Amino acid sequence: MEAGEQFLIAFNARCQQLVSFPNLGRSYAHIRSDLRGLSVRGFIILYRVSGIDDLARIEILRVVSGRRNLEALF
Repeated sequence: MEAGEQFLIAFNARCQQLVSFPNLGRSYAHIRSDLRGLSVRGFIILYRVSGIDDLARIEILRVVSGRRNLEALF
């Protein structure tokens, strides 16, 4: 299996975790009040949650290298 395929499998698994636990990721409120992030294989899925409980909606804003200066992106 190639690296890209392995990344997609890991990415999909993390997204499934977010479906069950929307607030699972770390808060990046120091950058943007509603910003959260979840790591996957050296990258960070940056997302925000709107709504509450069973009506929570997850919006993935960016997927970036964990080495990026996140403050510069927002």
